[in-house]
Formats: sequence, C-alpha cells, structure tokens
Amino acid sequence: MAAETWPEGPTQEQDETAQLACRDRLARIADLRHYGSIDTAMDLRALRKALGYDEWNVMAFSAGGEPAFQLLRIDPAGTRAAVIDAPITGVTKASVDRVFWTEIPRQLLSGMLAGCEAQPSCNKAFPNLKSRFWHEVEQLEAHPHLVHFKVEGGGSIPFRVYGHFFQQDVAFLMADPFGKQFAPAILDELLRHGIDPLYDFTIGPPFPIADVVAEGRTIAYRCREYISHKDRDAIQTIVDRYPRWAWVTRDGFRSEHRRCTLWDVGRDSRVGAFTDVDVPTLMFQGQWDPAVPNAPIEAEATHLHDGTFVQVPDIGHGALVSWLGWQDCPRSIATFFLNHPNATQDTSCVDDMPHTVFETSLPGLPDGRAADLRGALRAVRGRLARGPYARLALEGRSPLTAPPAAAAG
Repeated sequence: MAAETWPEGPTQEQDETAQLACRDRLARIADLRHYGSIDTAMDLRALRKALGYDEWNVMAFSAGGEPAFQLLRIDPAGTRAAVIDAPITGVTKASVDRVFWTEIPRQLLSGMLAGCEAQPSCNKAFPNLKSRFWHEVEQLEAHPHLVHFKVEGGGSIPFRVYGHFFQQDVAFLMADPFGKQFAPAILDELLRHGIDPLYDFTIGPPFPIADVVAEGRTIAYRCREYISHKDRDAIQTIVDRYPRWAWVTRDGFRSEHRRCTLWDVGRDSRVGAFTDVDVPTLMFQGQWDPAVPNAPIEAEATHLHDGTFVQVPDIGHGALVSWLGWQDCPRSIATFFLNHPNATQDTSCVDDMPHTVFETSLPGLPDGRAADLRGALRAVRGRLARGPYARLALEGRSPLTAPPAAAAG
C-alpha cells in the first residue's frame, strides 16, 4: 500500500483496507493465533527431539529472544545452555517500561544528553545543551516549523515539524553506529542555526520489506503477545513517568491498538511473566540499542537463577553480531560460556572496551576538509537508510531515515 500511494502515503481508510486484506489472506491458510513465541518454542522442542538430541545449546538474537525464554520454560531439561543477545522480551510487568516506540528514542536521547553533560569537553563545547534542546522542543510544539521534503522525480511534500517529531529525530542520531559520537555537535548546530538541515533530503519510493520481515505474521504475533497486554492505564503510567514523551506514547498506542483491533487475534495470557528457570544463561545488552528497550532486558536478567548479564559499552543492537571491530570481547565470553556453562564467567574484558567519547566538532571529510552540517547529516541518513535500523526509524514515524534515495540529499 505504501508503494501504491507514494509519496503522500495511504489514508486511514486505505491502510485499514490493506490491513484487512493481509489478515484475511493469511487467515485462509493458517491460524493467526499460532504465530507466536510459545508455538515457536514448541516447534524448537519438537525439532530437538526429531534430531535425536537429548540436549542442545540455544542461541537467540533480537526477536528470537521471547521464543528463547519460552523454550527455557517448556524445555529446561533439553537446554544445556542459552546465549541471548539483545532480546525482545514479553515481560509485561507494570514496573518495566516496554512501550518500545517511546522507550527506545527516550533511552537514546537521554543517554546522549546526559553523556555530553558528564563529559567535560562536550559540556564545555556545548554548554546547557540539554536545556537548550528542550526549549527548542517546547517552541516547536507551540509553533511548528514548516519544511518541504523533496520528492525523487520532482516536487515536494510539506511537513510541519512539531516538538515531538524533532525530539524523535534527534534521538535517532544515536542509532548511527559510526556517527553517534558527533550527535551533540550536530544538535548544537541545529539549535544555533536552525533545524532545516535535519529535514533537507529527498524522499525515494519505499523499499520492499517483505524480503526481510514477514509483516503479517509479525503483526499477529505483536498484537497477540504485546499490544493486547497494554491498556490505557498502562499507557498513562508511561505518560506520567515521562511527560515529555506523552504525545509519542499516546499516538503509538492509538496506532497499534487500531491495527490490532483490525487483526483481531486475541490475547495470549501465557506470556508476560519473568523467566524463573535454572538453565545456565548468558545475556547481552548493548548500551546504545536502537531496536530494543534496555529496561526489560535488565529486569529479565535479575530473574535468571543461573544467569550472567553483560552490558556492552558503545554497542548498538547485538553485541555478538557487531561489525564495529571490538566484538572479540563479547564473542570470547560467549565461546567460553558455551564450553563451560557451569563455570564462573569472566567478563572483565568488557571493562577494557571503548566507551563513547563525544566529539566537539563535526566530522571531517575524507580529503581532510571540514564537513558542513548538511554533509554530516547526509552521511548519517545514508548509513541509516541502508542499515538494519531503517525499518525501526520508519516505524517510529521519524522522517530522519528516508528510503535509500535520501543519501543523495
């Protein structure tokens, strides 16, 4: 539907028609209530038995996290050890923030602002960055700024930037694994000289995601095991806790609730609890994860009876799959763990890993010239648009990460 209605996007009626068509098409060939973590765990248990293994090691990443937790619950005797990296977890306790459309940008933004304030060189170069930023957000909320997105092939689309959009877009500067250290410098430039460069890009046709994400099955799973466990009281708890993210929290809930009402897959009451098992488990969490909220991972880790929790600095989504050059430490920890799951685990190499140090100027160009703000932002957009976080940013309604044509700016 996005491709057919590009560049304006579908109306609510068009979107609902497409959602119902997708649901009905899948419902003719499968029971949508069985696209979920528990059925996946049962399939894995059946596979282990069919292969003739008395026990095996389990490794899970990202969306594989909740099926892995469910497998630990239903098949502890068949699981020798588990390594779980940056997991999505089904914990739905009131004390745990799991409103991902709010918590992910909030943790990125607050980490950047607090980190700059705590780093003397950053705080000196960009004094009062946090207060200046929130002042700009308040001004934009009261008086939204009109920008025009250029459209590939000609023309443009008007867009009013409210404060809640701006704060999400700034947050996702921290999703760039190769450029997050420049986020405070970029933000300072925007606050001093105007926000237009953040929205100076060309929108290309939407790229297909069907080759990467089984979207219909994902919606059914997310609605049944996650959204159905959220109600207005739970959302209000998040609003009260983070009032500056009230609009983002409520809008995300309305959107997800409307879609899940259309899909009508019910609520799975078997999920939502902590994993209280004795299986040796190693769990990784990246400091700057732009895909999974950190709070539920930390909460889940405290309930593992025989667990080791490792927070990896300067890493985004996935410590074991990182390609940034310092993945040897978490991989060595995982290798030793799988060979000796019942031994005392040595995670001290994490202490020697680099931490994010924010730069006090914009990045230089390959030929040594200083980059201007628009050039720095083009580089960020180019990396995000082609990277693993593009889908996330688009779902978060952030116009920062346009489709690949944005790289041409």
